[in-house]
Amino acid sequence: MTLRLVLWLIALIATILISQLQERVFSPYLILFLGLLAPVSLIYDALFHRLKLRLIPQDEMVQRGEPAAWQLKLSNTDANRTHFLSYTRSQAGQTLTERKLHLPPKSHELIDIAVDTRHCGLQPPPSFSLGYLSLFGLFRLPLGRRLKAGFEPVYVLPAVTGSLEEPTQFGDLIKLGQLQASGREANHDEVDYMREMVPGDPMRLIHWKLSARMQDWMVRHFAKAQEKSVHVLLELPALDQREATLELRDELLERVATEIRGFLYHDFQVSLMTLEPELLIQTVRGLDRFDSLRRQLAVIAPKPAVPLVAQLAGDLGERGSLVYYIAVTALSREAAEALSELQRTSGGVLLEILGDELSPTEKDLVSELKGDGLAVVITPRRGGEHA
Repeated sequence: MTLRLVLWLIALIATILISQLQERVFSPYLILFLGLLAPVSLIYDALFHRLKLRLIPQDEMVQRGEPAAWQLKLSNTDANRTHFLSYTRSQAGQTLTERKLHLPPKSHELIDIAVDTRHCGLQPPPSFSLGYLSLFGLFRLPLGRRLKAGFEPVYVLPAVTGSLEEPTQFGDLIKLGQLQASGREANHDEVDYMREMVPGDPMRLIHWKLSARMQDWMVRHFAKAQEKSVHVLLELPALDQREATLELRDELLERVATEIRGFLYHDFQVSLMTLEPELLIQTVRGLDRFDSLRRQLAVIAPKPAVPLVAQLAGDLGERGSLVYYIAVTALSREAAEALSELQRTSGGVLLEILGDELSPTEKDLVSELKGDGLAVVITPRRGGEHA
């Protein structure tokens, strides 16, 4: 309630009372005029106010830990009227920002809004209230009291730090080259050319007769076998709102993002497979497309977890020609059996387990998976690594 509204109520009541006590002191038209001020003010502003509100993200995507920022643009398109506004932003019952604004005719005002990002996902704009005075200043009307669905969120991407030159768990070309070659063995029907053997080339590619004639190890180069590509899957922990769970989900997403960056840096084609809940497969090549995959990871960050067994039971394409990188935080018997089957029917499986310590059952399952030929890496949450 504004001071003008209080004064108007006092004036209206006083006018009516004096008119009753002293007959004909005030004209009925004056009373009617005073009485119509409030409804006319409300009707005019409901139908004809010329205030426009837009909230625009300054960046579509930010890395976790960086602030997400928007720009609130208030425009007065009225040619004659000046608007007086109040802007308030509060959090947890405390007022963070409070500003008084006035917008002359045909002008606009910009307000920068920023919020810290703690977890991966979609960051909505923070709540704020925005009010302006009605035509005669009797009422303070809300212009944007709460966030609206039309306001665009900011994608909070998994944070990736460190140099591209730093080794990642599965980023070296020798290991992946071996897996790719074994995965393409069934397609070794088109020899592209012969070349000298280099470290990492599997023995099965040696051309024995040519090597004897050249007095040097020579290998067959198969066009299909050298297509460098990897398919990425991950199993997030079960979703709840506990801070520890959210941090674990963020850390797994950041491990996956780091490995994806390593693959792209080494010129691998990367296909990220997620369920949102519909299956989405995005395939990219080149570091310039890295953020599109990080955005896909951000989209699934707040979604319920899909068990790895259910993902592997779905349509994974032509398995015999694919290499898979899979990241999890826990390993069950059912998942281990599905991974072993995938190893037998695909070009190879790279498995990363994120966790401080495995249970005895998980350790036995890891041993079995390694025996089946899977490349398994266990990454403790607090730095370091061991295989």
